[in-house]
Amino acid sequence: METIDFTACKHLDFGDNYSATKNLVSAGGVTKIVWQRQNGQLCQFCALRGRINYITGCLTKEWARCNEYEEVQHSVPLESVDIT
Repeated sequence: METIDFTACKHLDFGDNYSATKNLVSAGGVTKIVWQRQNGQLCQFCALRGRINYITGCLTKEWARCNEYEEVQHSVPLESVDIT
């Protein structure tokens, strides 16, 4: 299974628990994952704080939305990402 691997805050949730779809975005020159809600809004989902209405929120320490940012390597299956 192919994956997209990138660093971001450990609290970001890239599971399949939302009615949003996962999409790719370039953040700091690196391809990472964002969520697109049914209304077209791009966001992130945080296990601590819920929805973050910033597409780059917590993808890097520089763009962290809180003080609990802790960088980890995420590995998301490409089959779960809408790349159309």
